[in-house]
Parts: sequence; C-alpha cells; structure tokens
Amino acid sequence: MAQVARKVARAAKTATTATTHHSPLTYTPSVSLKLGPTHNSRLRSHYESTLADDLMYLHYQHHDANYVPPFPPKKREHEGAADGSNPYARNRPPPRPKGNKTLKPLTTNVGGKVTAVEDSISTGSHTTSNSSAEGNATPSVASSSSTSPTTAGGLGVGVKHTGGARIDRTVTQLKSIQLHIMSKDAISTRALLIPAMFQLRALSGSSKGEGGHDTNKGIQLIYGRKNLPQWKLRRGVPCGAKVTLKGDKMYDFLGTFVEFVLPRLREWNGVVMPAPSVNRNSPSMVSGVVSIGLKHDAIELFPQIEVNQDLYPRLTGMYIHFFTNERGRGAQNKARALLSGFQIPFTRK
Repeated sequence: MAQVARKVARAAKTATTATTHHSPLTYTPSVSLKLGPTHNSRLRSHYESTLADDLMYLHYQHHDANYVPPFPPKKREHEGAADGSNPYARNRPPPRPKGNKTLKPLTTNVGGKVTAVEDSISTGSHTTSNSSAEGNATPSVASSSSTSPTTAGGLGVGVKHTGGARIDRTVTQLKSIQLHIMSKDAISTRALLIPAMFQLRALSGSSKGEGGHDTNKGIQLIYGRKNLPQWKLRRGVPCGAKVTLKGDKMYDFLGTFVEFVLPRLREWNGVVMPAPSVNRNSPSMVSGVVSIGLKHDAIELFPQIEVNQDLYPRLTGMYIHFFTNERGRGAQNKARALLSGFQIPFTRK
C-alpha cells in the first residue's frame, strides 16, 4: 500500500507541475544567451591603428622562400662523453636544459604558412617535392639535369601559400593576461584563499561561464604538483589562485594598470630587465612571456580595491603574466617592445 501511495503522489506532483502557468512579468525562460562586445576598447584600437604597424616595421626581417630558420643548439653532453674518457657518461642521456619548457625554434614564421600539395608535380626528368614544416618549407629537388620552375612568388611548383592561416604571427600581439596569487598561509589554512579569490574577482570582473561563454573559466585554484617539505607544500593541496583575461577585459585591465597604478607607485623606475649576459636561448628568454610582480602596496592603488579597501583586510601581492604570440630567440625582447607601446616602462640596473 505504501508503494502505491508513493506512486500516486508522484503522479499528482507531475501533473501539477505540468499545468503550472508562469507570469510573463516574472518568468525568465531558459534560453542560451551569449553576451557580445559592449564597447570599443581604447587600447585595442590603439594597437590595431598605430602600434601594430610600428611593431611590424620594427621587427621585420626579410627572408626568401628558401630560408630555413635556425634551430636551438643541441643539448649539452656530459663532460668527457665525446672522447669516452668519462665512464659515467656512457649510455646516459644528455642532461636536460634548465627550466620546465623545451627550447623553441629561434625564429617565428613570417609571411604565412607554406604547405605542400598532395600530389608531386613532375616536369620532364625532375620532380619537385616540398615538406610542410611549421613555418617555412624547404623545396627539395630530385633532379640531375635541370632546375625546377618556380612561381611568381618565388615558391617551388606544387607549393601552396596560405598567408591567412599564419599571418597573425607576423606581428607581435598580446594573447592573454594572467593574474597569479600564491599564499603561503593558505597551505595550512585553506580558508585564507577566500580573500585572494575575492581580490582577483574584483580586479578582473571575471566569473565562470560569464556572458554565456563556456570558455570563461573564471577564478581557478592552483594545487601543488610536488611534495616540497622545505616549503611545507604537499601534492594536491591548494596553495593559490589565478585568473586569465582575454579580449576586451584584458585591454581594460591593462588600461587600469597603466593609467591608475603605475603612475602612483613610489620609487619605481620600471620593470627590471635581465642583464645582457643572460643566455638568450634559455626557456624563459624564448617563451615570449613578460612577468611583473606587485606587492600589496601596489594592489591598494587599483580603483576596484581602493573604493572598498575595508572589505579586503588581507591584501596579497600578485604576479601579472603577459602572454604574447612570439616564440624563439628574441621573443622576450619583442614582447617588451609591445608592452612599452602600452606605456609600461622597462629599465636595467
């Protein structure tokens, strides 16, 4: 009897829900809406109208169609591995480079991507084949008597030039900005991460899935990857928070940072650049990423924090990472040139 009574009650509830009428004034239908651009970003317009042209002329290097970009130097070997005098170096792999990123090619693609047509074109006694590498293709001619004809653009027969696919890599541009906070106190007390998350939320205005876009991840927690007893860090323990900004919000944050924060910093001459003697092939120098560290005194100068400073009793310093599309040798210098166009000063001790 009890089972029958439950079935009757469930059926009555379903019927009541199906016949419920919603008021058109208070009911919001479940419609998938996506928020588009609401205003014109001033810094984006400045980049597209002025800065992009200046950077193109500043960083342009002319190469013909047969140019092969240089690659990073080979991995260093153990001492005595070449002549076999060191028995320790036998059958051992070379040591890994410093850093957690592999070395990138020393140049970026200029002028578009060159790909090869599927079918090789044969003319007389010679055949032209092209390898589609990431960046520039080097035509290889299997011939013994004559030279393969080329097109008007200087490319070999059978080569297709798709400039639109890689044209965005020819000019340095800002891809994203990441705000990153690490809290040592949060390793032992996770509740102390809440002020850092509120701080990032106020500075970025970003939330998960905002505007109907699933790609917006909002504030994300950072977890420890390894067990480090000296820092009391354990694997899987939350120790920080981060948020990634793209599009107009990225330029809005950059405008606030340049116009309201940097001019009010005391005894600050600019972002310190590394010494000229630093290895230009290191992973940090070829990544095209510029990082700036701010103390809690500088966080107080943001208008979003300054207007409600009493709500943030524990302000934490943070890192600002500027990600660009540059890779290879000289990538960080090109990234600094881009940021200097947005009025971020750089200095060297």
